[in-house]
Amino acid sequence: RMRKKPLWWRRQAGRRGTKGQRATLLRMEGLGYVLEKKKYKPGVEGYSLVDLLAKSPGKVAASDNGESRCKDVAVSEKEYWLEIGFGRGENILTNAQIHQDRCYIGADVHQPGACTVLGRMEDAIKSGKYWDGATMFAREAKHITESTNHQPYDNVRIYCGDGIKFLHLIPSQSLSGIVLPFPDPFPNGGHEKFRFIQPDTLQSLERVLKPCGTFYLATDATEFFEWCCGIFATQGRERGWQEVAPCPDRTEWLPAISYYEQKGFDEGRST
Repeated sequence: RMRKKPLWWRRQAGRRGTKGQRATLLRMEGLGYVLEKKKYKPGVEGYSLVDLLAKSPGKVAASDNGESRCKDVAVSEKEYWLEIGFGRGENILTNAQIHQDRCYIGADVHQPGACTVLGRMEDAIKSGKYWDGATMFAREAKHITESTNHQPYDNVRIYCGDGIKFLHLIPSQSLSGIVLPFPDPFPNGGHEKFRFIQPDTLQSLERVLKPCGTFYLATDATEFFEWCCGIFATQGRERGWQEVAPCPDRTEWLPAISYYEQKGFDEGRST
C-alpha cells in the first residue's frame, strides 16, 4: 500500500518548471528521451523493455510495412540501470557517458530538476559533446572520453514522477542495478513511515532486479542509514538479500559529487 506523503512534500514535488523548462520537456519528450507517464493500477501492464528504448536513435529500424520497431537483439542485450531521485543529474549523466553500453533510466518527481537535466541532455545532443559540469569524486580513477559511436545520452531515459510508483511499472527481473542517492531521510519523529526504504519497497526492488542485480544506497543521514540497515538485516535477510562487502568502488555507480552531497560536506556530514 502506497503511503501519502506529507503536504509540504507533495507541494514541493508538485512544483512545475518554468515556461522555458516545460518547453524543453516537450521537445525531449517528442524525441523519445522522456518516458510516457502511465498510471499504476494493480494488474495493469506497465512498460516493456521495448518501451524503455522506444525512439532511441540507432536502436530503431524500419519494419517491412514502414513502421518503426525496436531491434529485439539490441534491447535484450542492453543492461538497464535505474536511478531514483537523480536531483540535478550529476551522476546519471556521468554514468551514461562512462558506461555507454548501459541504458540509464532516471526517475524524479521534481519537474524543475528533471527539466534541468533534460536541458543539459538537449545541449549535449545539439553540440555532440557530453555535459562536463560534474565534479568528479576521483577524476583519476576513471578516464572519461568522448564517444564516436554514440550520440550523447542516447542511453538515457527520464521519468518525471514518483520513483516508488515507477517501480510497479517496470518489467520483472529487468534491472541490473538500482541507485538511490541521498533520498529524503524524513528525520522528524513520526515521519519514518514516509522513508523510501520500507519492507514493502524491498519486495518491489526484488521484483524488478535481475537475480544477480544490485541495489546501491548513498546517504549522509546517520539515523536513516541505521534505519535501512535494520530493515535489510531483518526483512531483507529473510528474502535472500546479501550485503556486498566491501562496498563497490563508487566510481562505478556514484562517480560524481552532486550538489546535495557537496552541501552535506559543507555542513560537516559524510557519505
